[in-house]
Amino acid sequence: MMGGPLHTIGIILLLCVYIWSAVFFKVRNFCAVAHEVAQRGLPCPALCVVAAIALEIGGAVVLLLPRAWIQPHFRVSVIVCFIFYTLIAASLFHAFWSAAPAEKVSQTAHFLKNIGLVGAFILIACE
Repeated sequence: MMGGPLHTIGIILLLCVYIWSAVFFKVRNFCAVAHEVAQRGLPCPALCVVAAIALEIGGAVVLLLPRAWIQPHFRVSVIVCFIFYTLIAASLFHAFWSAAPAEKVSQTAHFLKNIGLVGAFILIACE
């Protein structure tokens, strides 16, 4: 049953990684995260971190609100933002193909975790 309690629990569990990342990592380590973003070659690293925090918290709130409160096209737009954000993060920060041998297994696991999250967002978008 779509929209039932298990569906809600699934959405919460999916978004936990994003909310935790925003609140307990990016906000608390803003300068270090911005430095890491700059090292990956992205422009305006501080703005990128702010945008990431906004998506991870604001997007999570949108997806947790009852469907009747949010226009379907807006909900799907937020999901698409999460998909692209997660794919970009996987490619830039978990590039196992160029990782040092000692990091290859860990980076591959993180990359595949992100691909799995993208799959979950695609399933939600198809509801």
